[in-house]
Amino acid sequence: MSEERRDSPLDLAEPRCFVIDASIDLGQAEAKAVKHADKAFGFGIGKRDIRFRLVQVRFLPFWHVHCTSRFDYDRAVVFTLNAKDTDAKAISLHDRYNGSIKFPVEQSRKVAHITVHGTEHCITERDETDYFDVGNEVPQGEDKLKHYLERGARLVTTNLDESDFSALVTQSRSIQLQRSEIVIVPPNRTAKEVVAVVMQKVRVPISPDAIHSLHFEVKNADLYFRPTYVFEFSKLDKEGKVVETKLEELDATKEAWRTISEGALSMTSLSAIPWRKVFHLSKDVAFVILDEFGGRWWRLATDLKEVGDRHLPDIADHMKGNST
Repeated sequence: MSEERRDSPLDLAEPRCFVIDASIDLGQAEAKAVKHADKAFGFGIGKRDIRFRLVQVRFLPFWHVHCTSRFDYDRAVVFTLNAKDTDAKAISLHDRYNGSIKFPVEQSRKVAHITVHGTEHCITERDETDYFDVGNEVPQGEDKLKHYLERGARLVTTNLDESDFSALVTQSRSIQLQRSEIVIVPPNRTAKEVVAVVMQKVRVPISPDAIHSLHFEVKNADLYFRPTYVFEFSKLDKEGKVVETKLEELDATKEAWRTISEGALSMTSLSAIPWRKVFHLSKDVAFVILDEFGGRWWRLATDLKEVGDRHLPDIADHMKGNST
């Protein structure tokens, strides 16, 4: 391997956490619930036959991850050059810097040609951005999640060891409720897990003869929480008894409704959410890439070990043990 390489094959942004501001407050949400009441159970039902109440305000998480890569490497190639006719016995290639090189002509299927073995110097760059809906029963796609980044968002904290994380998340300008009515939905994937997915997208599937430099950058790994209002709508019979209930969630930024299940409201104790694990991101995330190159590149893993978390598994020794 060439000695020309960067000090570290990976630059890692610190994971951050944002709360997206609601565009409507509780009073406006309740006004929209009044208008939505006759639609909750389909048209043809009068509003007098429906009752509703606010169940909770939820903060739903999604990740926004941006990664890049740059590979500087050599690739062995074989070039075939056909002669003009079969009577050619040799072909000379002229180089204004190194003179001429003569190659004997090979005959194959009535075609005169020469075979030249060479090396291509390549630089391949990749740039990928991805979104992960990590708190929804039915995840939203990238196009819908992009919309939230157009809204105002506040950086909650850069100190992710805060003991009272819930208080930080719920300090939204438009949310004026008691904390007992607020639920923070824990992300079902960690920073390390989502970054590893995007790192796979920026990898370059090559079998190089020499790597001059190899570099990955995690430009951002940001967790966003978006607010929603959950209302329970009840359909009443002629005697005023409840005959059917439905949970409808109002997006506090896009102001769109969707039906959710009872299971979506399952409460998770905030103290049970491993926030440090959720936000932990260390340089061994690049191991998923380097391991594909096999034992020949275990020195790159050594670089990661030297600049990474001192408590990481010994990935360099793991790769060295797999060398051939």
